[in-house]
Amino acid sequence: FSPDGESGLFDETQNPTGWLVYPGNLRDWLTTVVVHHSALGFGLGPREIQKFHILDRGFADIAYHFVIDGFGQLYEGRILNVRGSHTAGANTGTVGVVLMGNFEQMQPLRAQLTTLEKLITFLASEYAITHVAGHRDFQPEETACPGASIEALVPLIAEDTGLLYGTGGYVDPPWMAG
Repeated sequence: FSPDGESGLFDETQNPTGWLVYPGNLRDWLTTVVVHHSALGFGLGPREIQKFHILDRGFADIAYHFVIDGFGQLYEGRILNVRGSHTAGANTGTVGVVLMGNFEQMQPLRAQLTTLEKLITFLASEYAITHVAGHRDFQPEETACPGASIEALVPLIAEDTGLLYGTGGYVDPPWMAG
């Protein structure tokens, strides 16, 4: 564990941003899918993101739980029972999904959107997922992610998957309450 990013194992008081393996059932934790774009070309994939996150950002692993490439191929990133590191201040209880591409400059491909909707539908059926949001919904002053062309689609994706749109499903973790 790098001292720059996820600095060691989670501790509620000493290291609340550390590497957290969710205790108990994931249905008790996961509430929101957060959509991201890689801001990279389609030719790069999960390994390149993982190397960047570990070597440059100091994370323990790739920040996202799932990666969807330009062909709509789905890859597992960080294991789902471990808190992601994709949305500062809102990682606990969220599932990070990144689509390869820079959606400030291009449109997402239909295959990517189809895979994204199938993934969200599956996650909602297995866990307590109630909401879908874009990264920018959580940090509007700090990021353009997931990119303008997909940001406009996130409310429609939420509707198509039978979920609510926005950050309203996010719940502060128990150690932040009070």
